[in-house]
Amino acid sequence: MSLRPAHTRLSVRRAYSENMLTLVIVLLAAWLILSIVGFAIQGILWIGVIGVVLFVATAIIGWTRHRATRT
Repeated sequence: MSLRPAHTRLSVRRAYSENMLTLVIVLLAAWLILSIVGFAIQGILWIGVIGVVLFVATAIIGWTRHRATRT
């Protein structure tokens, strides 16, 4: 059992959730840029494929963790 009051635990949880959401958005933007660069330059097409895979993986992980913290 935690020694913090309930309202403090809730604010800590909310701050953690907001920080995770910010991180996920930054990662999604990075993967999107990586994908665009990879597909724009045909010589490094594999970077585009990796970017798409990482974009989808980050989106799925962020979505599932966001749903888990809401309940």
